[in-house]
Amino acid sequence: MDSSKTIVPEDKSPSIKKSIQTFNSDARFPGEFEELQGVFISWPYTSGVIDVLLSSEYANIHGKLAEGIQKGNATVYINIYPAADSNKVKTFYEQ
Repeated sequence: MDSSKTIVPEDKSPSIKKSIQTFNSDARFPGEFEELQGVFISWPYTSGVIDVLLSSEYANIHGKLAEGIQKGNATVYINIYPAADSNKVKTFYEQ
């Protein structure tokens, strides 16, 4: 017996491929008003290089997202590929 549930997103757009996500049957998703302790985000990369340009729309969106999460008193965990990229993200915030 399979102990996982499959969720298929309903997407009306023909240009976006549907993806199938599988979760364990004991997966728990927080309720709308539950306290949030932290959020994981993945920083954008372009052609394998971390995107930290001030003119980049994606870097700015991720920066504003991280700022907003921190203002809500939650910890932001930023997923980056090599650890050395953490200095580039810190420098991006200082600009």
